[in-house]
Amino acid sequence: MQFKYLLIIPCLLLIVVINVSGSWGLADVKKQKVNASIRLWEHDVDSYSTENWKLVHWYAKQALNKDPDNPDLLSLMGNVYEWNSFKADNQSQNEQNSKLALEHYRKAVALRPQWPYIWSSIALLKFKMSEFDQEFQSALNNAMELGPWEPNVQTTVAEVGLSAWGRLEYAQRLAIIENIRRGVTMQAQVMLDILKKYGQLRMICHEKSLAADVELYCKNNFSA
Repeated sequence: MQFKYLLIIPCLLLIVVINVSGSWGLADVKKQKVNASIRLWEHDVDSYSTENWKLVHWYAKQALNKDPDNPDLLSLMGNVYEWNSFKADNQSQNEQNSKLALEHYRKAVALRPQWPYIWSSIALLKFKMSEFDQEFQSALNNAMELGPWEPNVQTTVAEVGLSAWGRLEYAQRLAIIENIRRGVTMQAQVMLDILKKYGQLRMICHEKSLAADVELYCKNNFSA
């Protein structure tokens, strides 16, 4: 009789493992669907619609329910809420979605504080919300310190930093410039487009191995 009980225990454990693995598998499937939709929206903004968003939000919620302490899923849910923010026809809903996005980013970064992508997401969202407080400053600093060679972090930091230039302290401005210089060495055209957008090409005019058009622009506009 005792031997039978000993056999039951591993069987129960196996059932638990199968159930947990199944939940994680379902969560991953839904996560992939959400990621695919967001990538589509990023490449084709017109593909975004409220109805599409509702379905994507449902998938993200289902995935998060299966694995509520997963920083990837928390960050993804934050991104989903952020996509439904800043719609001029419903200011109250915009504010609510922004707050929910920030709440999920905060939970994600608390679980994975060394992840620069979440810090850059927080900095960008706080900028969009016009909240240039200590959380914004810290998120921007952490993104630069933790992800100096991450291409997506570089571009987000450059966009946010140049947009909020007048609100940054001197030390932060220097850090933004260094971030841009690193970006130019890794993804020159992307960073140059950002600099052109904000009229800040002068920041990198003294760098070596510039693209021909940039070198000519610098020579014509900024040479002594």
